[in-house]
Parts: sequence; C-alpha cells; structure tokens
Amino acid sequence: MAVSIRIAGVLIYHFVAFEIYGGSADGVVYFRHGIRVLDLFNEVNFDIFFNPLYYRGTSFLGTNFMSYYAAIFITLCGESFRGTFLLANFVGFTGLLLIIKTFMIRYPSMQWKKLSVTLLVLPSLWFWAASISKEIVVLLGLGLVIYNFFTKSQNRFASILGTAAGLAIITSVRPQILLVVLVAMILPELLGKGRILSLRNMAILILAIVGFSISMSFLGLQSTSVEAFEDKLIEDRRYNAYGGSVIAEEEPLTLSQAHIALINFLFRPFPWEVSSFTNLISAVEILFIYYLIYTNFSAFKKSLLNIRKDKLLMMSLVFIILYSVAGGLTAVNLGLIARVRIFVYPFLFILIYSQQKDYRLLARIKAISQRKEKESIIG
Repeated sequence: MAVSIRIAGVLIYHFVAFEIYGGSADGVVYFRHGIRVLDLFNEVNFDIFFNPLYYRGTSFLGTNFMSYYAAIFITLCGESFRGTFLLANFVGFTGLLLIIKTFMIRYPSMQWKKLSVTLLVLPSLWFWAASISKEIVVLLGLGLVIYNFFTKSQNRFASILGTAAGLAIITSVRPQILLVVLVAMILPELLGKGRILSLRNMAILILAIVGFSISMSFLGLQSTSVEAFEDKLIEDRRYNAYGGSVIAEEEPLTLSQAHIALINFLFRPFPWEVSSFTNLISAVEILFIYYLIYTNFSAFKKSLLNIRKDKLLMMSLVFIILYSVAGGLTAVNLGLIARVRIFVYPFLFILIYSQQKDYRLLARIKAISQRKEKESIIG
C-alpha cells in the first residue's frame, strides 16, 4: 500500500509542479540544475565542486548540494522527471523504513503495525517527499543515524560508519539540522542512566563540536551571542516571508518567545486559518495527530515518564522541542511550516506508540518460545 501511495504521490506532485506552479517547483529546479552538473562533468569541468561561481546559491552545502543528488538520480533514471522523482521518493521511503525497523528492534512488543501504517500513509510524509527534495535526503540521513546509533550491532565499526554517513547526508543539505540532531543524541547520553565519561560519549562530544562549527559557518554567525542569533532569526524570517500564507505578526519572535514559536510550529495552521487545499490537508493532519495523542494518552504519558530510562525516547523529545522552536522562530509561512515539520512526526509517533503493548503479539512470541523449549527438551 505504501509503495502504491508513493507512485501515486509522484504523479500528483508532477501534476501540481507543472500544471499549477508552471514548472517552478523545487523538484523541477533541482532536476534542471542536475542536468547542468552532468553537462559540466561530461566536459571534465570539476569547477562545479570547487568554484563558487558554479554553485546554486552562495554555499557548497545546502541548496547547491541538491544539484549533485539530482545528477545521481538522472544518471540512474535518465532525463525523466517522473523517473527521478520516483527514485528520490524511495530514498526518503528507505529512511522511513530504517526508522520503523529501529522502533521494532527497540520495542518488539509494541503495536508497531499501527506506527508503520501511520508513518507510511501520512500525507505530508509522501507528498513532500514525492520529488527530488531536501526532505528525502534528511529522512534518509535520520534513518541511518537512528538505526545505527540505537540498535546494537556486532560490528561496532559498521554502526559508527553508518551513523557518520547519516550525519554527513543531513549536513550536505541542511547543516542547521545537524546541530539539532547532535544535541538530541548527546543529551540522552549525559542525562540518562549509565556512564557519562565513556569513549562513545567523548566521540559524540567531538562530533558535536565539529557539527557546531559547521552549522555556525553555514549560518554565517561570527559569534554565539544572543544578539547574533536573533539577528540571524530576523534575517531568515524576512527570507521566508513570501506567499499568501505568511503568519502576520507585528514584531519578529525572539528567543524569549520560544513558547510561541513552539505553538506556531506544532499546532498551526489552525482550522480558521485555512486558505488553500494544502493548508486544509495540513490542518486536518495535525488535528489527526493530536487526536492520536488524546486516544493513546496513557501510553504517551508513560513514554514521557520513561525518558530518563530510555535514550531513544529522550532523543525523540529533545529533537521535537529543539527543532520545533528553531522552526517556529524562522518559518513564518504556513506552507513552509507544514513542509519542514515532517521530520518531527516519526519522533511524535514513537512517543505515542512505544509504550502501547500488542498483547496478541506477546502471546504469539510466548507460544513460539514455549514450542522451541519443548522441541529442545524432546531433542
């Protein structure tokens, strides 16, 4: 069903991109820049990697890097919009499957089928990932990080390599998210139960310092002062203030108003703010998620009470709060909020479902265990 939805999603996105937006959608723009990259590469012109004059934008990372991913997709699929969009969609789909697999391993007795269905059919998680986009790249990166960092593997080197690859993939298109991910990884190690001064924690701390430096460089911040951050927030808000769904506010939000940013990011658009079909889908979707929290409140509450005991739950909560505050302070467009909010959904759903036991599954596991025990005795 999820595969069919993603194929349909590509066809819908293709129609919206060309028939409604006239070919100006992000996926189409990335595709065309990918062709340009391939043309220069075929001419043995490697300035596309080293000369800022060839970058799409002012930085090597971020938007410019999407051209390289687009070039890879075009190499594999040919110059086909639908083909490259479908391949890109399944890159994001792979990230979601890795996240689900991690949850299944960490919580084998939970109702993971409910979580899987919710994650794989949620409109935002297939529509915004239905083309060549930063969303599909970040979803893959998050999947690699969560799977390799939170599942025990016999090959520790492979886990470290997988985690590093996921962080690098996230950094390539959204360096600012790297900082949020690293903080969300570090805090559970420092605040959770267990040794604080371990080799693993030291390695994470080093990664955090490197990631912080990369993020600062990408954001163009020369200092870590509150004033510097707030000036950057105002600049980003002005850059994002476009279209007909801009949130009207008299003054830009500051760090002291993080609670308002949190509400903007996690609850809007409100039903009375709906002004387009996209807004309507987003409003219904966010109401549906809070309906799930309401109907599964006891399990959700148990997840919050267990965050000190469970590092994945703590990471989920930290990521939701930090990312939502950052997004709410910079995203002033309701359409943009709906798009960048998709990364918090997997973490919200694990808080909803992780402590909800599937008793039929537990009974089946017990029956299999008893059968194996009898077979071993007979043997």
